[in-house]
Amino acid sequence: MEYSLLGPTGVKVSKICLGTATFGVAPDAQEAGRVVHAALDLGINFFDTANVYGATLTFDRAGAPPATEREPAEQILGRALVGRRDDVVIATKSGERRFDPAAGLSRRYIIHQVEHSLRRLGTDYIDVYYAHFPDPDTPLEQTLMVYDDLVRQGKLRYVALSNHPAWQVTQALWIADDRHLAAAPVCAQVKYNLIDRAGEDELAPASQQFGLSIVPLARWMAGCWPACRSRNGSSPVTGDSPVTGDWWVRVH
Repeated sequence: MEYSLLGPTGVKVSKICLGTATFGVAPDAQEAGRVVHAALDLGINFFDTANVYGATLTFDRAGAPPATEREPAEQILGRALVGRRDDVVIATKSGERRFDPAAGLSRRYIIHQVEHSLRRLGTDYIDVYYAHFPDPDTPLEQTLMVYDDLVRQGKLRYVALSNHPAWQVTQALWIADDRHLAAAPVCAQVKYNLIDRAGEDELAPASQQFGLSIVPLARWMAGCWPACRSRNGSSPVTGDSPVTGDWWVRVH
């Protein structure tokens, strides 16, 4: 396994990040544990999840238990990582409104969801915490301020943005610098594949300019297996990248 620095953190993560969006469905909860252990054996130390993964209706599949009977992906992942917490980097996120109209990036919602994620993961800190989607009802400064509080409390190590356009990533960096916050984004997660290459237009150059990593998702239109690209002199998301390359993780 090869490793990359995650943005400006100084933390090295595997160049393959194991996603968990369908944990509890495909693979089922028991098989998911074996997937995580196989990933660890291969040297993968970077795991991606979210507060809504696994146990929501969007992941329902024929033959799988209904959402109300499934464990959240965070809980499955946390159980699989018992005894290995210090060896891995866990990224999770909140703020997706498809499943909860009250969701967003307000102080109230974020604090509530961070506490839930900590319990489900069975840990007292989260390495990387994403704002899952932009929230038009909450000023970005308020979101970064609550992240700053949680970083200083030791509950979050780093923060990041997912599905945010380049201008908002740049705005977040400016706010964090202007307010002297410990919650400047360290990476940006974006859908990127042969069909959807919009990330190349503005987000990739902005991330390269400001020293952020890009974590592409849906590389194969599945949305579960992101690859992490660290900064260097080349474009962070081009197909000839030694970090992203062509790969797929499938454990049976």
